[in-house]
Amino acid sequence: MKRKRFDDKGVAGFFEDLPSFMIIVIALGVLISSIFYSSLHYIEAWEENDKYEACMELLEGLENYDKLLVVGGHTAQPISGFFSLEKLENMNTTVLKKALRSEYEYTVIIKDLENSSQSWSFGDEPSPNEKLEKVSMFTTIVLKIEGDEPHLARLKVTLW
Repeated sequence: MKRKRFDDKGVAGFFEDLPSFMIIVIALGVLISSIFYSSLHYIEAWEENDKYEACMELLEGLENYDKLLVVGGHTAQPISGFFSLEKLENMNTTVLKKALRSEYEYTVIIKDLENSSQSWSFGDEPSPNEKLEKVSMFTTIVLKIEGDEPHLARLKVTLW
């Protein structure tokens, strides 16, 4: 006669439900942690996108800032992206900060590409011991030097 190890009733109490309960708990933990991680990543990406938009607005505002631009030959309107050297020499950070308001701190650097010794810097300088996420954008502008001699220059805006 063969002896049975288990009975046919299948009564083990709550121990039968433990494996399925553990799988459900683990699945819920993975789901909640992935939702939390993706929401944090989304918020960081949204804030970085705001910085890029603010940096682009500053760059466009500088390219069209009347107090730095040359007035056109045929019209009385300033020419966008065509900067006057005299006006640039007289510009300071305080005036520029009042004209171009931003919620972020920024640095503007204009560097003459044809004369490497000439460059102008406006704005704040980040502290070297802070780790900041910076956003930089640049474009090419034209500087009107003595007479009507044009020089290419790089306009760079760094925002943090």
